[in-house]
Amino acid sequence: MHLLPGGKIGVYTGLLDVAKTPDQLSAVIGHEIGHVMANHGGERVSSSMAANGALQVANIALGASGTANQDMIMAGLGLGVNVGVLLPFSRTHESESDLIGLQLMNDAGFDPAQSVELWKNMAKASKGAPPEFFSSHPSHTTRISDLQAAIKQLPPPRNKAPVCVKP
Repeated sequence: MHLLPGGKIGVYTGLLDVAKTPDQLSAVIGHEIGHVMANHGGERVSSSMAANGALQVANIALGASGTANQDMIMAGLGLGVNVGVLLPFSRTHESESDLIGLQLMNDAGFDPAQSVELWKNMAKASKGAPPEFFSSHPSHTTRISDLQAAIKQLPPPRNKAPVCVKP
């Protein structure tokens, strides 16, 4: 699923194999809307630019000082910035969007518990994932746990979800 220019949302048909109900699909759509509401795209660009700027300054400083093994040091710094700054920042965005999406689906009258079922389905469908530490997304286990905790804090839904009818 992708958010496209003009506020359109593109849904890959493969997602429909994992999101088995309209409530589960609403969790995914709510998550993507959450990214927009929280301005994650802009934040990601800003953090990437800051990280790249800092790495360029380090590269210039190392070059000016005649440091041996400059390429290896820069590779290590790049890896450190990615694993220590950018990936955790991205995981935070993903978790925040999960929670925004949960609130949106609840407000719209969809069953928030289905967000947990969606991530159980995603876990079953995945062909393995890197350790969370090396990933831009939280693990399925973390997401499920966080969603279960958040569901307990939700107020009763204010609306009733629209009925989806296949043509």
